[in-house]
Amino acid sequence: PPITPPQISRLAVEAQKILSKIHGYNDFQVIISRNEVNIKFPFGANFDLGDYQLKPKFKEALKKLIPLFEGIKAKHYRIVVQGFASSLEKPRYSWLKDNWILSAKRATEVVRFLIANGVNRKHLVAEAYGNLRPAYTGDNKKLLMKNARVELHIRFYNEDYMKGNPPPKELKNIIPIPELEKLLNSTNGSLSQP
Repeated sequence: PPITPPQISRLAVEAQKILSKIHGYNDFQVIISRNEVNIKFPFGANFDLGDYQLKPKFKEALKKLIPLFEGIKAKHYRIVVQGFASSLEKPRYSWLKDNWILSAKRATEVVRFLIANGVNRKHLVAEAYGNLRPAYTGDNKKLLMKNARVELHIRFYNEDYMKGNPPPKELKNIIPIPELEKLLNSTNGSLSQP
C-alpha cells in the first residue's frame, strides 16, 4: 500500500495530541484501522443544536489538523467528511427542510472550511447521512443527541483499489492512543502483533 500502518498510527497519535490540547477528551475520538484514521467530533464540539455553522473551537481544531493532512505522503488518499444529525433535533433554518439536508450542510461546511484553509480539494469528499447510522440508539435523549456529529475519515487506498479492485474487508483492531504511542516509541515504529 502507499502508506504503511506505522505511518497511519503516527498520524492518529499526532491528531490525538493536537485535539487533546483544544478539546476535552470526551469531545472527540481518534480510531485507527488498517487503511484509515477516523476522527469523530460529537454533538456540542462542532455545531449548535439544529445548526451547521462551525463553532470557533471546532475551527481551531480543524486548522491545527491541516498541517497533518498536508504532510501525508501517500498518493491515493481521501479525507471523507461525514455529516450526521440526531433524530431529536430540528433544523434551525426554514430552508433546511430536514435532518438529511442539515447533515449535508454540516459536511459541506467542513469541506469548504478545509479548502479555504489550503487543503487540496481533490482529496476531499463530503457525505451526508441524516439520522442514519446512529452511534447511539435507545431512549436516552442525551445519548441520542450525540448522534449529531461530524466524522473525518482519512482513507488510504492502494493502486488496485484505484483501478477498481477494492481490498478485502478489513479487520478493525482498536488500540487506545496512549498504548499505541507507547508501542510506536518502544518498537521504533514496528507494529508487529504477538
